[in-house]
Amino acid sequence: MTVIRVSQQEVDRLKVLMELGDGLLGIDAAATLLGVGRRQFFRLRNAFQDQGAEGLVSRERGRPSNRAHGVTLRQTAIGPGAVC
Repeated sequence: MTVIRVSQQEVDRLKVLMELGDGLLGIDAAATLLGVGRRQFFRLRNAFQDQGAEGLVSRERGRPSNRAHGVTLRQTAIGPGAVC
């Protein structure tokens, strides 16, 4: 069995997609609940259908930020002897 770490937002997405599958929600209502547009909602739904709950997990998790500064700048700003 695979263990998947998910955020609260991803859990909420899973709940809404399951309610959609049960016929309790329509597409527009589900997209509104998730705070995404119809196009993004269809991407989420397709990922869920293809990969299950793993398809809802952000692929950016664990990667460094695109906006992160280099180690040298961080050490200069924090000061000598600080651990980054």
